Amino acid sequence: MDFLIYIGKAAIVLSLFQIVYVALLKSDTHFTTNRLFLLSGLLLSFVFPFIQFTKTVTIPAPKTNLAGYSEEIPAYLATASQQIDWWGIALIAYILMTTLFLIRFSKQCYSLYLLLQKHPTTTKGGYKYILTEERVLPFSFFNYIIYNPALHHADELSMILKHEEVHAHQKHSIDILIANLLTAIQWANPLAWLYKKNIEENLEFIADNETATQVSSKKEYQVALVRASSTYPIPALTTNFYQSFIKKRIVMLNKNNSKKVNNLKSIAIVPLLALFLWGFNVNETVQYAEVENSPADPVIQKIEKNVSKIQNNNTVASALNSEAISSEEKKTKTSSSSEKRYGAVLQDSVKPIKIIITKNTSDAELEAYKQKLKAEDKASFNYKNVKRNTKGEITGISIAFSDSRGNNNNYSVSSDQPISDYLLTVSENGAISSRTVLTEEQKMQRQKMMAQRDEMISERNEEMEQMKKRMQERRKEIEVRQKERMEEQEERMKERNQSMKKRLKVVRERTGDSSRLAYRSKNPSNERIEIISTGTNNQADNPIYYVDGKETKEAKEKKITPESIEKINILKGKKALKKYGGKGINGVVEITTKQ
Repeated sequence: MDFLIYIGKAAIVLSLFQIVYVALLKSDTHFTTNRLFLLSGLLLSFVFPFIQFTKTVTIPAPKTNLAGYSEEIPAYLATASQQIDWWGIALIAYILMTTLFLIRFSKQCYSLYLLLQKHPTTTKGGYKYILTEERVLPFSFFNYIIYNPALHHADELSMILKHEEVHAHQKHSIDILIANLLTAIQWANPLAWLYKKNIEENLEFIADNETATQVSSKKEYQVALVRASSTYPIPALTTNFYQSFIKKRIVMLNKNNSKKVNNLKSIAIVPLLALFLWGFNVNETVQYAEVENSPADPVIQKIEKNVSKIQNNNTVASALNSEAISSEEKKTKTSSSSEKRYGAVLQDSVKPIKIIITKNTSDAELEAYKQKLKAEDKASFNYKNVKRNTKGEITGISIAFSDSRGNNNNYSVSSDQPISDYLLTVSENGAISSRTVLTEEQKMQRQKMMAQRDEMISERNEEMEQMKKRMQERRKEIEVRQKERMEEQEERMKERNQSMKKRLKVVRERTGDSSRLAYRSKNPSNERIEIISTGTNNQADNPIYYVDGKETKEAKEKKITPESIEKINILKGKKALKKYGGKGINGVVEITTKQ
């Protein structure tokens, strides 16, 4: 939960810088000042949540009512049912997503490193130039400048390299890396992504402004910006000549320089940061004025009287034991030891502990219990997850108590309704007990809820029984249907097999020139033969010739002169069988003559 609070505070600081930048600074041409402002926002968003201030408030220590309750309740009744730790679940989910983004960031860094190591470098003027044949736009990373000279004209390339040299000289890659790291950690904050985009835009404004002063014509540089618009890939974590906001860059190039006094607008962030520190980073420490116990307190007087009486009895017992030690040494030692233990228990129980927490108990009173028990009773009383409704009543709290006697007690509750009174006592003999004290209205509500729960359980059991019966009936119906379908399917298969046997038979015929295997229908009125295979007679392997739609012998076909042929169409395989049936098994040659 502390990590989520830190992320929330960091998001607030970053949002304040984003608001001031967009509202006051973005339209100015003081790009270097804007860069410092945005970079300060990145760094302070990580640092400011750690700055803490302490405010001390002194209040009277609350009086502990020792006589309000007299009955002892077993400690196990005080512990409420375990609540789902939604904060813990949210923390795990956020850390998992942050880890994924950090892995993605590391992968991008490694890919860029491999790209830089893949090509040879040429050092010139403190910059390392890398020429590549890959179709990528020019970009820079620290003092590395990568470009493909084949994609640009010489004049255009010169201006682009000057632009990238500005990025490399002013170390703009540092801003890009920090901005990407920010979005990896604050991925759930939409303003963090906008902040990263503003950083990238401002860095391009800086490079454009510096390059425009170095080239011969600002107009030609603007034309180069438009020409550089492309869909070529650009490695992540780099500064490059082409960005999707070309129109904004051209507008800023032609904008008049802002007045120097506009730099003072960045001071507007100071009161906002002060308001953040005052609202979120001031811890209030409660200091309690010591209040002496009234000697007229009847409970304390009774305890002191019992202690004095016990001490006197112990003194007399010790004297008698010393006189009789020679005759009953073993018996006396046992009695003395018992009396010392009894006396120690009673002395230790001079200050019994009793804590009462109601729905109206304030945070100051809870802190008073903590400090008083720690100082006077050497007991640990910790509380957390205190939730209140609009009336200031406690609706949720977690308490952990332990003392030097070895007693421990935990209590946790969270709901939409105010809590019941909680009582924790440690008696004179060191026994611990705790309970929640229900009002009459709460008791009636509890009885009503228990009755409703019993009714719901009964209805649920009846529904389950009915559902089981329906499921059994449904299962039986399915089994019967499946059996019937299987039987029907078997019958259909038998009928089909018998029908096929009646309808077809395989015959083998031999003619003068070939052997044929065919299916012959048993129905004499509609006799049909489908050829399956033929013999190996060489004459039967020849194709069939059709001249002007009439079957013609090969000898006659040879008498046709080429001048009289208009077209020839050759059919093979399935096409021949489809058109001419079994005759076309060896192919068909269709000849159309000129009429």
